[in-house]
Amino acid sequence: MTTIVWKQGVLACDSQSSFDGAKYRCKEKLQQRPGYAYAVAGELGYGLAIVGWAEGGAEDYPGNPDHETVVVAMNKCSGKAWCIEAPGVWIPIEDEMFACGSGGPVALGALAMGATPKEAVEAACEWDEGTGFEVQVVRATQKWKGN
Repeated sequence: MTTIVWKQGVLACDSQSSFDGAKYRCKEKLQQRPGYAYAVAGELGYGLAIVGWAEGGAEDYPGNPDHETVVVAMNKCSGKAWCIEAPGVWIPIEDEMFACGSGGPVALGALAMGATPKEAVEAACEWDEGTGFEVQVVRATQKWKGN
């Protein structure tokens, strides 16, 4: 699947994708747009369609038929973050840290022990079969001030 981590204005994810039992490098899981950064966990095609919808590129919500695709959106100025799930609802992340995807539990444990978002995704790369390759990181431009 993947691992996405958000903590205090920093969004990180791995760059592994899988298809038909094989894993591939895929940096498209992290999308940077003018105001937001988006990370996709689950079906990449659905996730990218959700990003297009969130950016105003589609009138109707594209759907999420597998109900496992999650897009985490971070405002690149404020550092605040949301999960976008079916049926196209932006759910604010209210905790100080967040992790999702197949490696989410490993990453959340690492965060709880003081790891940075990048280190948390690296821990998931080590222990989760659905997470791997290079860790991608985006930082908000302003210092994090909380929700």
